[in-house]
Amino acid sequence: MDKNNFYKILFSEKIEELKIHNGLILKLLNSLKNDDLRMAPFENAGTVGKQFRHIITINEAYYYAIISGNLDFYVDSINHSIENNAIDLTENFKKINENIINLIENMDIYRLNEKYINCKKSAKYIDKNYVSPNEIITYITEHTVFHEGELTLYIRSLHKNFPENWMIWGLK
Repeated sequence: MDKNNFYKILFSEKIEELKIHNGLILKLLNSLKNDDLRMAPFENAGTVGKQFRHIITINEAYYYAIISGNLDFYVDSINHSIENNAIDLTENFKKINENIINLIENMDIYRLNEKYINCKKSAKYIDKNYVSPNEIITYITEHTVFHEGELTLYIRSLHKNFPENWMIWGLK
């Protein structure tokens, strides 16, 4: 197998893994009502809706980093208005993740490993000066998985059932 085909297989597997986790988030989001999104599991915790909005905001930062070459988590234009609306959260989540997947799937295979994304503004969170789109894909998936764990605590505190696809985590 040549190097180009190896990379194509590797990245297609990473994209499929990201799609699985996106599906978990979407099914969970679709199982909630707007009132559920306003709930927080304990004092000083963000609301359920804020968790979903945060995932969207971070994915947007990663998406624009791949395009612009600069990763910046310090965004002034966070759209808090979507936090209590399941339809808006769903549409925004779908849109940014479709954009990420389309961008990655249409990138030159060799550009995916090029460390051109400047992370100096966000060095507090990423301990590297430059990363590649390949690393960004991993960060997106890891960030989503982290919040799946947090959302598990939130949903349990609401005494809600998990969607069927959450059996991947052994949850009902």
